[in-house]
Amino acid sequence: MRFLAIVIMVYLFLPVVFQRIEIPYVGYYTFFTLWFISIALFSPHIFLNNVMVPIYLYAIIYIIMDMLGIYQLNIKWLRAILLPITFSILMLYYFIDNKDIKGLSMVSKFAIICIIITCITSLIGLQKYPNATRFLIGPESQQEAEYYSKLGIGSYGFFSGLSYTLPALIYITKYYVNKFLNRFFMFLVILLICISIFQAAIAVPILISFLAIILSLSGSKNITQTRILFILIVSLYIIIPNRTIANVFYQISRYSSNTSTQVRMYDVGLAFETGVNLQNPETGVESRLSRAPIALEAFVESPFIGNRGVDPATGHLFWLYSLALFGLIGFIPLIYVIYYEIKTIYKIIRPSYKFYYILCSLLYILLGFMKNLEANQIIFYMFFLIPGINFIQYSDYETK
Repeated sequence: MRFLAIVIMVYLFLPVVFQRIEIPYVGYYTFFTLWFISIALFSPHIFLNNVMVPIYLYAIIYIIMDMLGIYQLNIKWLRAILLPITFSILMLYYFIDNKDIKGLSMVSKFAIICIIITCITSLIGLQKYPNATRFLIGPESQQEAEYYSKLGIGSYGFFSGLSYTLPALIYITKYYVNKFLNRFFMFLVILLICISIFQAAIAVPILISFLAIILSLSGSKNITQTRILFILIVSLYIIIPNRTIANVFYQISRYSSNTSTQVRMYDVGLAFETGVNLQNPETGVESRLSRAPIALEAFVESPFIGNRGVDPATGHLFWLYSLALFGLIGFIPLIYVIYYEIKTIYKIIRPSYKFYYILCSLLYILLGFMKNLEANQIIFYMFFLIPGINFIQYSDYETK
């Protein structure tokens, strides 16, 4: 099972390997099926774990609504939401329930190594094709998309999920590694990740990364100290004039070598300086935010069972789009799945990691207000790797 989990990490976080090898009939569904069968054969009790109940409830409600003709069950919903949530949670709890903490530690470490390699290959590829990651979001040519993937350039889901995983990696730097050289290496890794996210030229992950780094600075083993530092950082943000914050983004725009990043960072700076106009959007920021009222209007029209007529363009605002499309009946079970998983993991992780785990979770939620969360890597970061990072330290502690 450890070996299969490691192969899955390669598929998710170092996809260039499978892009290059091109093994017939080996893909996401294949790995899910193999893991599902392995659980059924060797650890069937995991299907009865309390953490799986909200997932079953969510699926049953959706299927019932589909049978009543209210929802439209489709492969996109299965592939984008239910499957990766189920897959990642089954993987995590296989190791936890079987007390294979060493195995979980190995798989989590290997996933981080895969991420580092993909960041390096992405930086190399983005030097020649600076907009490749943006192209991979919605490729017009499948052939070009495959070409970029074979160069090792990370996808939208890879970089979006990586942005809110930064606090967990900063935790490793602060509390897991003690020797100077190891800490310096982790600093270089975080720097590499930040540069690769910036070079990927997707505005929202860049903003999430800024928040992740700034807010992670308030993390401390002392809870009271953490709260004080967090309040001071937030207070400092409130005190700083919007013009000063805007100038930061103008400078970033000025020094960026990517045209898309230049435009988007300038738009963010403009939003801080002049505000946003949702009635007549002119910038990228205004255009994105102007979709929120559209989604809310669709929700108000049919708040309980959802509105099939919601504008697909609002899909970039995942939470609002899901609320409008599925209504309260379909949206609340999804939120409960996420809440229950976060609450369950929070209870079993180290006290020193709790702040960083909650920060990752809040940034994940924030990302969903600005971007689409329907990507396998995004969900695996949240429900497997971020919890798994806590157990990297548990494994080493237990073997001493």
